[in-house]
Amino acid sequence: MDRWLYFGFTLMLVIILAVIIFYYFNPKRSPNEKEKTEKPKYRMLDDE
Repeated sequence: MDRWLYFGFTLMLVIILAVIIFYYFNPKRSPNEKEKTEKPKYRMLDDE
């Protein structure tokens, strides 16, 4: 029983990670979304 619980939890984490990666690297994402996501990184690099 415990094996299936660990397997299910691990599988759920893998699926969530795959969805996040697919969403973030999806080429159909609008340029505005990409710019909004990347803007804080460049602002932080400029502050240094």
